[in-house]
Amino acid sequence: MLTPRAPKPELAGQQYAVVLVDEDQLNQLMHRPAMRQVNSRFASNDALVRYERLKRRTAAAAVVLLVLAAGGAAWVFVPQPAMASMFDWSKPAAIPTLYTGASFSVTLASLDSADGANDAAARVRALGMPAFTRRSPGKNQVYQAMVGPFASLDEAEKAQRRLGGMGYPGARLFVDVSQSLGVLRFDATDAGADYVGAHGYKWLLAPRGASWLWVRSERVPELRPLAPSWKSVESPFADFYGGPIEPLLASSARRLDASLAWFSWVGARAALSLVTSLDGEAVERRCLGLAATFRNAAAERGLVPAPVEIPSQTVALTVPDPEALRARLSERGIVAAVRGSSLRLGFHAFNDETDVAAALAALDGAA
Repeated sequence: MLTPRAPKPELAGQQYAVVLVDEDQLNQLMHRPAMRQVNSRFASNDALVRYERLKRRTAAAAVVLLVLAAGGAAWVFVPQPAMASMFDWSKPAAIPTLYTGASFSVTLASLDSADGANDAAARVRALGMPAFTRRSPGKNQVYQAMVGPFASLDEAEKAQRRLGGMGYPGARLFVDVSQSLGVLRFDATDAGADYVGAHGYKWLLAPRGASWLWVRSERVPELRPLAPSWKSVESPFADFYGGPIEPLLASSARRLDASLAWFSWVGARAALSLVTSLDGEAVERRCLGLAATFRNAAAERGLVPAPVEIPSQTVALTVPDPEALRARLSERGIVAAVRGSSLRLGFHAFNDETDVAAALAALDGAA
């Protein structure tokens, strides 16, 4: 039996068809002479004009967003220093850069003006003492006038006392122990240091990205963090939720703290656990003994060790072609560094007499 087909439902009002066209088809369609106006305010040609205008504006907006995104990424990912000891200081051109291996200097003044720091350094040089300036990295610039550098801590302490007698009671002693901490013992209190800085990737055996600043307790109020953050307040999880941070800064050296670079500090903690588990006096004696043995034997072979004022665990040798000699040592599994015309080697607690003998054997014929 046949069932009659149901009638189609009637649609009220006008019906429209949706047709997808590309840009060329739209252009042809809009320029057909038979095209009528959709309404009194919108001509058919307006669609193409508006489309082209929208495309240009969209492209311009995309370029602006790309520039903003690149600037934001640079701001976030390019490292900004959180405290002065974490990065190298740059020196204003007004004061010549002093290339020296000395690690001791006296802070004469910390100022907001480069001209003020230059003037202070110039006054000290007029008194017959070496001086230079340095500028803190980052956005909040601090300019320091420094006296030195000096080859020994005794010289720096003498300079500090002399400055005090000349009317500079604010002179401070800063000691950089990056080239020795972990091998040579150092007591900041006995040394009379005001500040002691060190990074971890040398003799402390830590990864790059970990550094420390020790501050004499009475000097803490004098320091202003260059990039204060939520880690700089007394109770980070309770005190800082917006607003001015200066009134909330910790009274201790915590005010200089920054968020840790996690992977660097995981390695630094393991390295410090190892270094501090060793007998400091025994490590120092061993390393200085190995360095002295190497130095004397190298001199007997006709090589020229660089002069030193105090015993050191590093030895620098003046050689005709230090880069070629460094490559020869590297082929034998011995790590050395080239500094100017010198080849430098160092000895840590994990080295022994066989390492000294291997290095000397690699140097045979180098004189």
